[in-house]
Amino acid sequence: MGCLDVGCGPGDVMRLMAERVGPTGKVVGLDMDGNLGREALSALLGMGHHQCSFAEGDMQSLEQTAHDRFDLPMRVSLSNT
Repeated sequence: MGCLDVGCGPGDVMRLMAERVGPTGKVVGLDMDGNLGREALSALLGMGHHQCSFAEGDMQSLEQTAHDRFDLPMRVSLSNT
């Protein structure tokens, strides 16, 4: 199973996806903030989630990885209002 977390931020949803797909799955985090995404990926890899990767950009830049297929694209939006 392949999952895409659009706007992955600190990687919380990526972690949940990684736990769900297991070691044979694939989780890609996409975020415009490259530093935040790379920190999230580093933390996830440190937890043993080697099925995770990160791409810097937005939905339009997703065309660069169009050859990848995702079973579950997800966008989670949280608001402090």
